[in-house]
Amino acid sequence: MAKNRAQILLEAEQHTVLSELAAQRNERISGVVREIIGEYLVRKDEDELKLRELRAVQELEHLRHELRQAHGVLNVDWLEDNRAECFQDLERQRGGKE
Repeated sequence: MAKNRAQILLEAEQHTVLSELAAQRNERISGVVREIIGEYLVRKDEDELKLRELRAVQELEHLRHELRQAHGVLNVDWLEDNRAECFQDLERQRGGKE
């Protein structure tokens, strides 16, 4: 993999910790820093995906609320109230056909 040079300044404590970690792993500080940056970027991507998913769920909830208002159903959600029974009926139907 191609590498690009980057020069950074570390605080004394950061350098000490990274030096100790690199020595424990028998690596150079640069390798440890690349690993830490790589893990951070993966976690950042995962966090952004979770945030997008959360926003999508919130938007769906907003649309659901608007639909309830438009159709005069504000406090009752038949599917939510009867979800378990609906799934039991589906399972019984599947069992009966097989």
